Amino acid sequence: MSASADLHDVWNTHLPLGISCNHCLHRALIPRERVGAREGFRCTKCGRRTFTTHLFKEQRHVKRFLAEYR
Repeated sequence: MSASADLHDVWNTHLPLGISCNHCLHRALIPRERVGAREGFRCTKCGRRTFTTHLFKEQRHVKRFLAEYR
């Protein structure tokens, strides 16, 4: 995905959005249906709201994203 990807690009991938907390590096997958939710996202480990998003091209990239966290 390009650096200028937007919510439309996330919806078209049919894959979840990857989120990694900038503070504790906790990782999570957000279903594409929840992307754009009004309440935003909060880290379930440390409670902070600063994160980096990861867009995936293929399902294997999603698995690698979570495997690298463990």
